[in-house]
Amino acid sequence: MTSAVLAFERVKARGWEPKTIVDAGAYAGGWSERTEKIFPDAEYVLIEPIPTLDLLRLCSKKMWTSVECALASETGTSNFNAHGMQGSLLPDANGNAWGTPTMIQTARLDDVLLSIDAKPPILLKLDVQGSELEALKSSPATLQSVDVIQCEVSFIQYAPGVPNAAEIIAHLSSAGFILTDWFDMTERAQDGQPLQCDIIMMRPHLISHSWSLTGDVPWA
Repeated sequence: MTSAVLAFERVKARGWEPKTIVDAGAYAGGWSERTEKIFPDAEYVLIEPIPTLDLLRLCSKKMWTSVECALASETGTSNFNAHGMQGSLLPDANGNAWGTPTMIQTARLDDVLLSIDAKPPILLKLDVQGSELEALKSSPATLQSVDVIQCEVSFIQYAPGVPNAAEIIAHLSSAGFILTDWFDMTERAQDGQPLQCDIIMMRPHLISHSWSLTGDVPWA
């Protein structure tokens, strides 16, 4: 296991840099601020259905693009369950609305990036509270332009419609990505059951295939 920072530093050391970085589920923009230290020259697109004032100020200060919507399978409007720092298009474990239901804009990731003329290669981060697979399946054009993906995945179905980690990994594998890292594992307190983590998947040409433990001699 590693962290996104280390994973991105490794791929940068191999000569790769994104032209566009998409932070879907940006909240206050902390992930983008950390990633900017590694990739300062990229164009940043921060997507958040109910942006905070801190996020809007950050995007204004850094001249980043802020998009106010939730990623979904189609462009339109939908009820969004909002509660503090969290929110989701999906219901709770019993199939009911939770938090404060709020009508928001929804959009396909393909449509968002087309509207701003996002340039490849793209680094995509997805943390959209259970809608990750829907966002990926509905945006095949975006996937063709993405080289690196960081995505939150779940090991239990905590609400109806939440995909299992294996479903997301299988979908991205079929699109030509390879799983390279996982980190930030959370566990259920009473029994240690893994709940969620972040994964990183990349195009094969970005991955070093040396098995050297020292960096000198590859394993035979």
